[in-house]
Amino acid sequence: MSQPSEQLAPEPSPKAGPVQSPVKGVQRVLLPAHKLPAAGSRSIVREGGLSLAIFSVEDALYAMDDSCPHGGASLVMGQLQGFMLRCPAHGLQFDIRSGCMSAQGGLAARTYPVVVDDGQTFVTVASLPPPPL
Repeated sequence: MSQPSEQLAPEPSPKAGPVQSPVKGVQRVLLPAHKLPAAGSRSIVREGGLSLAIFSVEDALYAMDDSCPHGGASLVMGQLQGFMLRCPAHGLQFDIRSGCMSAQGGLAARTYPVVVDDGQTFVTVASLPPPPL
């Protein structure tokens, strides 16, 4: 589940993209302030090799892959009711906080924790372990 943001308009940073994290296998991707959505809005951010749909709901930021796990459609323009996002292509509904579908089981969209650190906004990305040999 994404962590609430403490502010929505941090100072612009000259350098965006992946940032080294002290935790092995984890990177933080800096989200440029000018790409963050205003309260009650959404935006798409492409940084650090990710294409993210960012939503500002109830004074918090939520980040998820902008690609529906069912067919790859862009999620950022889906209909949002509360925390439930409807994929514009096939109507599947995902909770922007967890990525889980509204129905039991099924597909899940990948979500990322959003944190504000020293006035800058980041998503935290855990590296997946390499496949077994």
